[in-house]
Amino acid sequence: MRVRQVPGRWWREVDWAKVGAIAAVLLGAGSLLFTGIATYYGALVAKDQLEESRESNEQDRREQATRVSYWLDRTKDGELQIHVVNRSPDPVPSAVLHLYAKQFGDMEVFGKTLPPCSETLYPRTSLKVNSPLGGFTQDLEGRWDVASLVFVDRDGESWRRTSGSLAQLASNSPSPASPAWRVWVVGDLKVKPVTPCRD
Repeated sequence: MRVRQVPGRWWREVDWAKVGAIAAVLLGAGSLLFTGIATYYGALVAKDQLEESRESNEQDRREQATRVSYWLDRTKDGELQIHVVNRSPDPVPSAVLHLYAKQFGDMEVFGKTLPPCSETLYPRTSLKVNSPLGGFTQDLEGRWDVASLVFVDRDGESWRRTSGSLAQLASNSPSPASPAWRVWVVGDLKVKPVTPCRD
C-alpha cells in the first residue's frame, strides 16, 4: 500500500526569519529613500526662504535711500533750480550735492539735513561759489549740472544718487577728495511738504 503524502501547508515550510529580514531591509531602504526625498525638498524650501529673506533685507536696507532724489529744472523766470526730495518719514541727517561747471570743475554744496517728507529748493541765485584760495565768492553762472547727491540715511549708511543710479558707498572705502571749489547757500532755502510720504 502506498502511503499518500499529504501536502504540507506552505506557511509551515517558509523560513520566516529570512522573510522578516528581507522585509526589514526593504522597509529600511524605503524609509531611507523617503527621508532623502523629504530632506531634498526641505533644503529647497529653506533655500527659497533664505533668498526671500535676503531680498527683504536688501529692500529694507535700501528703503529710505530709494525715497531720496533730486532733479534740476527752471523757474518761471528761466533760472535753474535744484529740487532735493526726501519722501521718507525719517530725516536725512546729511545731504551733499556735487555739481559740475565747466568754469569751475567739480564743486560741492555744503551738506544740509533733509527734513522728513519734504522738498528743498536750491535756486541758482542762492548758490555762491567760494574760491579755493579763499577771500571771494561769486555767483554760480554759466553752464552747470548736478553730478550726484551723496547722503546718509537714518541707519548711518552712505549713498550716492546720480541721475541714473543709486549705490551704497562702502563704509571702508576711502572718502573722495573734496573738490577745491565750495558752493555756499546764501539765505534760507524753501522747504515744502511732499506727498505721498510713506512709512
